[in-house]
Amino acid sequence: MASTNDTTSRRGSEASSILVSLTDFVDFVSKSGRPKLTHVQEVKWRPAYDPATDFWRALREEIADYHRTNQMVKSRLDRVMNGITHPPKLKAYPVALKGYKAFLGKKLFQGMPAKRATWNYGSLNVQVNPELSATIQGVPHVIKLYFRAEPLAKKHAELILLLMADSLQGEVACGTVIGLLDVQRGKLYTTMVADTRLKPLLQGEASSFETMWNQIPAQRPMKIKKSDAA
Repeated sequence: MASTNDTTSRRGSEASSILVSLTDFVDFVSKSGRPKLTHVQEVKWRPAYDPATDFWRALREEIADYHRTNQMVKSRLDRVMNGITHPPKLKAYPVALKGYKAFLGKKLFQGMPAKRATWNYGSLNVQVNPELSATIQGVPHVIKLYFRAEPLAKKHAELILLLMADSLQGEVACGTVIGLLDVQRGKLYTTMVADTRLKPLLQGEASSFETMWNQIPAQRPMKIKKSDAA
């Protein structure tokens, strides 16, 4: 299994193991055609992780802290906006906050320890790190947050739920609900049992990702400047 500190494996170069986040794999599954290839290129050529460039980091951590400390007042989440001056965040964060508060509704949450796992297929290793682990109305849930502005289609959510259920089956108690939340729309997709009928589709997505990755150069090609000579 690839280590999270193994930069060579993450970037791909000549390594046999490919390590990606669940967020990146969700984004890959939700695309079609050429954008899939473009996304794999972006992931493979991405510089080492820098918190300063992680667009949703502040909100993701605020949500995690909200549930870890068992807060009850939804307006507490608004403190994430304190100090934010980046125009795109000033536009996107309030939309996500509105959607997340709609998801919270009047439900009773009780935080649980975070769950982590890795899903493997071929040379692809997907880190499964649901941001939300909590009981909701007394029922244990493990939920991955999807923040993108583009709506998450049900057919794509079903594949990710299968991946999560498959990888977390030894990590969560029987009866735990596995969920994928489309944050901006406050829409939660759930499952309790992996739908194995979809495995060929999930494995096909993984194989496609791996094939594209292996065909892409380890380093971003240098742009050739046109000569000024006549």
